[in-house]
Amino acid sequence: MTALLSSEGVIGFINRHNMAFSFELDELNPLSEFHARWNDPERTFIIPELDAARQALWLKAKEYLIATATETFPTDNLGWQSVPEEWEEEQPERFWRAVEKLHALAGDIVDLHADLVRVGRKHLIGVRD
Repeated sequence: MTALLSSEGVIGFINRHNMAFSFELDELNPLSEFHARWNDPERTFIIPELDAARQALWLKAKEYLIATATETFPTDNLGWQSVPEEWEEEQPERFWRAVEKLHALAGDIVDLHADLVRVGRKHLIGVRD
């Protein structure tokens, strides 16, 4: 899972990208794959603390993907999405509400990802903070 949701990959992208600007939708593919595959019974952990961390991250990823699907739209560049630029002028409250929502959800995902990694290290390889 850490290969799929790498701090250098999708986690880093959502942490650094300003959603007031367009982005390549493919950047979110690992998060979509995590959402699609990591709630199956085969992917649950028998350690309750670890599975709770996985489930919390999965739920927040779902929320983020729904927000991305409802608050962003294709741009003129094939494969790119953005909160519509015209909202900034025509509906500034809506524009900033969408951007801030995406940033807040991204921040939650980054924190939950870090928690999952810490809990996993603690239980699976015995590394303590």
